Amino acid sequence: MVLMLLACTDETADTGQPMVGDTSCETAPYFLDQDGDGLGIGDPEYRCEPGEGFTGTNDDDCWDTDPEIGAEGLFLITSVTEEFTEQASGDEPFVHTIEEAATLVVCGGSYSIAFQVDAALAVRGVGEASLRAQGQRLFTATAPLSVTRVDLLDGFSTEDGGAIFSTSDVTLTDLRVANASALSGGAVYQTGADGSLTLDGVTMEDNQATADGGAAVVEGDLTVTDSIFLRNTAVNGGAFHLGIGTSSFTGSALSENTADRGGALDLRPLHHATVTDSQLTQNVGSFGGAFATWETARLDCVDSAIHSNTADTRGGGAWLLPTEGATSLTSSGCDWGDGDTDNFRDDVYNTQTAYVGTAGDWTCVGVTCSL
Repeated sequence: MVLMLLACTDETADTGQPMVGDTSCETAPYFLDQDGDGLGIGDPEYRCEPGEGFTGTNDDDCWDTDPEIGAEGLFLITSVTEEFTEQASGDEPFVHTIEEAATLVVCGGSYSIAFQVDAALAVRGVGEASLRAQGQRLFTATAPLSVTRVDLLDGFSTEDGGAIFSTSDVTLTDLRVANASALSGGAVYQTGADGSLTLDGVTMEDNQATADGGAAVVEGDLTVTDSIFLRNTAVNGGAFHLGIGTSSFTGSALSENTADRGGALDLRPLHHATVTDSQLTQNVGSFGGAFATWETARLDCVDSAIHSNTADTRGGGAWLLPTEGATSLTSSGCDWGDGDTDNFRDDVYNTQTAYVGTAGDWTCVGVTCSL
């Protein structure tokens, strides 16, 4: 006869029950609860009794370092914690000024609130979180602004920057910016060469500008990674109108954007863009279906696809207006489609000459492309 003894330990079998010893107990899931509010986060640990720090009975806590923040609501953390759930849930637009460095915690749900950002602000979302404008811009920033996992919806301005207007650095991560409109910078307007815009895992779609940059106008540096730009519209630069600085697009897609000049990208003098492992497809422009470069502006295409774009007038892929002796386009390992009908009305139109894009390395300098 074999005798099995059961005891309560933190080691669990596949059934979730502790095995070993001379007694038995029922285990329950407990969650990390650093702020002691009874709500936890993360994955559970199955225990006979809660251990130190594992007092949460569920994973509903939105912010586990402040007991004032629970499972839902909108909270601003500075030297104190303020809740703005009620103010941001009404029918009237509510605007708050950030005067000291702060974190805004958005615990699921959709809130209508706008901010004047005069000190650094970090916005962090948990769950399906969004800020929705009610006839106003969401952020007007003179200090660094970062937003993570909070969708920015329906921004509007009769001036520049429908969702965001910034004279400083802006960082957007793992979110969507949609249905914003403005004079220029339908979603975002970053002004000033000392500032920057960084986009990582961002989708910007259905934004529009009546002048420049359907998704964004950037005067400083732009860094884009693993992002999507879809159905944005403007007169110049359906997705982006880019100024003095530099830009890099990596692992990203720009598609179905529309403009008169530069269906996806409009690169103004001195701007230098690099597009790597990305796609510019199905964009539409009158001049430059995918992009346009002006004077000393330059685009380097590396291992990317530029095809199925359309220009009503010239340059289905690219429309180049270079300064004499200036490099306006380089192509290395890029796919320009299956001939001059792929990017409708010429793959590349360089001042007076149309070129069919090919595989291999080639460069456009001045009025000549070395195809």
